Amino acid sequence: MKQIILLAFVCFGFNLSALPAAHAVQGTLVLQQGLEGYAGVKDTWISANDWESPPQDTRNYGQNNILLLERNGGNNPLLRFDLGSIPVNSKVVSAVLSLYNRTHSGSGGQDYVRRVRLYGVLVDWDEGNQVDSPINVIGAHGATGYNAFEYYSGEGTNVPWGERGMAAGQDYAENHESYADVANEGWYTWDVADLARAWIRGEQSNFGVVLRDATGYQEGDRDDREFVSSQETDAALRPKLTIIYNPDVPFANAGPDRETFQWDGGAVALDGSGSHDRPGGNDATLTYSWRIVQTAYGSGMSGALPGTTALTNFTPDKAGEWEIELTVTNELGETATDTVYLRLLSIPFSHPRIYLTPAKLTALKAHALPSNPRWVQLKEEADQTNGSMQAKALAWQITGNTAYCSQAVALALEEIADPNEWSTKAGDIAVVFDWCHDCLSTQQIAQFVSYFNAWGDDIPKGEDVPGWGNYWPRYSYSYSIIGLASYGDNSRAGEWLDEYRHTRYRDNDLLLLEHIAKGGAWPEGMVYDWIANWPRVKAVEAWRTATGEDLFESTGWFQDRLGYLLLHHWPGQAEQWGESYRPYLSTGDGERNRGTMANYERIMALILVGRYSDDPLASQLQAYLAAPPANSSMDFVCHEEFLWFDPNWGSGTPQLLTHYASGTGTLFMRSDWPDGAA
Repeated sequence: MKQIILLAFVCFGFNLSALPAAHAVQGTLVLQQGLEGYAGVKDTWISANDWESPPQDTRNYGQNNILLLERNGGNNPLLRFDLGSIPVNSKVVSAVLSLYNRTHSGSGGQDYVRRVRLYGVLVDWDEGNQVDSPINVIGAHGATGYNAFEYYSGEGTNVPWGERGMAAGQDYAENHESYADVANEGWYTWDVADLARAWIRGEQSNFGVVLRDATGYQEGDRDDREFVSSQETDAALRPKLTIIYNPDVPFANAGPDRETFQWDGGAVALDGSGSHDRPGGNDATLTYSWRIVQTAYGSGMSGALPGTTALTNFTPDKAGEWEIELTVTNELGETATDTVYLRLLSIPFSHPRIYLTPAKLTALKAHALPSNPRWVQLKEEADQTNGSMQAKALAWQITGNTAYCSQAVALALEEIADPNEWSTKAGDIAVVFDWCHDCLSTQQIAQFVSYFNAWGDDIPKGEDVPGWGNYWPRYSYSYSIIGLASYGDNSRAGEWLDEYRHTRYRDNDLLLLEHIAKGGAWPEGMVYDWIANWPRVKAVEAWRTATGEDLFESTGWFQDRLGYLLLHHWPGQAEQWGESYRPYLSTGDGERNRGTMANYERIMALILVGRYSDDPLASQLQAYLAAPPANSSMDFVCHEEFLWFDPNWGSGTPQLLTHYASGTGTLFMRSDWPDGAA
C-alpha cells in the first residue's frame, strides 16, 4: 500500500513539473438579444426627416421591431452590444455584425444593391423607450434626430447631436470601418474587428455603430432597407455580433502616446510595465520585445530594438513621428502587441527659430558686406520708409540696429489692423513676430497672438481647398508659420501646428506629391507651379529649421525638382520692367512672359539647392542661378534672395540634357550648354 501511495505521489509530481502548459484555445461568442439570457443589445434609428406630422426627427424608435435605413442620411440605424463578458486582455481574431434585411430592393423583379457603410459612434446615446413616438409623455426618453439623449420636459437634460441626424467627425467617425452591399431579403454582415478590439481593450469607449447609406438615389431601387431589430419577436432574426477571441493571450500596454516639442535628441524611455498576463497567469514569466514600426522621415533605423524588458530606452536618430510596437509573450507562447506613438520635435524656446538657425545667422552676417550686391539690395529696401517689413526684420537680425526692428513691428501691426486678408499675410506677419520677438513688448506679443488665433479661426477661407490649386499651399504656409512663431507665447499654437503638419501636409499634400513624385513636375503648369510651391517649400524649410523634422525626406518630389527646374527654361534671358529673368517653357495652365512670377521659382530653387547641396544637380542649378545677368531677385523678395543665396556653395557647369518627369509624363530636352550656365 505504501508502494502504491508512493508511486501515485511520484507520478503526480512528474505531471506538475514536466508536462507542458496547456495551449490556448480560441472561443466563439455569439451575442444576440435573448440568446442564452443575453440582454446587452441596444438599438434604434436616427431620423433626419421632417415631412410627416409629428416630424420623424422628433421621434424615438428604441422599441420598434425594425431598424430603418434610408438613402442620403434620412434614417440611420444605431446598435450597441455589451462586451463586458470578454476579458480585456483577449485577442480578437474576428468580429462580425450580422443583420437581417426584410425588404426587396425594387419592383419588377430587378435586383438593386444599396451600399451600407458602418461607422464607429463617438458619443453616448440612449436607445429609448418609445415606439415611433415623440418624447411627449411623462417618463418618455430616448435618442431622436436632434438629441442623443432626450427627456420629457423637466425629467432630464437633453444632450444634442452635433447636427440634426448626427454629425460626421463629431458624433460618428469620419471614415467608415466596413460596408455591405444590401439587396434583397436575407442576412448581411459587416466587419467590426478593429472596433471590437478597441472596445474590449478599453482604448475606445463602446458607443456602438451607426449604419449609413452610401448609394443615394438610384432609379428603380427603393430608397430604404428595413433590418430586424432586437425587439423582433422572432429571436432568431435579431441582430448578432459574432466574436472569435482568444482569452489566454497576455495584455500588452506600450504606454500612452507621447508628444514633446522640446526633444533634446536624447533617449526616450519606453514603458511596457502596464502589461500583464491573462487572468490566472503569471506576470513574472512575461517576455518583452520592441521594434520600430514607423520611423521619422530620413531615419536610418529599422527593425528590432535591443531592449528585452518592460522598461527600456530608445534613442531616435531623427526628430519627427515614430511608432514603436511592443510584443508581450506569456508562458503559453501566446503573444499580444501594442504600439506607442512618439512625436518628437525640437522647437527652441528662443527666437529667431524660423530659417535663422545660429549657424545660418552667423553665415548671413559674414555675407553682409558692401561688396555683396544682395546685401546692398536688402539694406536699401530696409532703409526705405515703405520698405518691406520682412526686409527690415532681417536687417535687424544682421545689424542689431533696433530701428529696423521697431519699423518692422510697426508695419506688421499696421497689417494686422488692415481688414484686407490674403493667403500668406498671416505667415509673413508671423515671420516678423519671430525675427523681432526680442524687441516686442508683452502687449505687442498679445496683439500678434490674438491676430494669429483669430486668423486661424476664420474659416472657411476663400478657395482654401486641397488639391492641385495654389491657394491651399499658401494658406498652409501661414498655418505653419503662425504655429511655429507663436509657440511658447500662444496656448493654441499646437492647433495650428497640427493643422499644418497633420490635416494639411500628412493627410492631403503628401498623398498628392507622392502621386507625381517621379521627376518633380507640377501638373498645373509653370506659373501656378511657382505660386503654389514657393510657399510650400518655404513652409517645409520653416518646419525643418524650427522643429528639426525634415519633411523634405517625406517624398522624392522635392529633390527631383532640381533637374526639373534646371531644364524647363529656354536658353538666354528676357526682360520685364528692366529686370532680367530666364524665359521659360509654358506647360499646363501656364502664362508666358511673367518675369515677376519667376522670382517665386528662383527663391524655391535656392531653398532646394541649399537643402540638397550634396546632389550634383544642386551645383549645376546653383551655377545657373548665379549666372548673370538673370542672377538676382526683384526688391519685393530681396530678403529671401539674401537669405537663401549662398555665394560659397560650389557650382559646376550644367551637364544635364534630359529630364523626364514620369509623374506627369513631362519630358525636357536640351541639345547642349555651349555658353555654360546660360
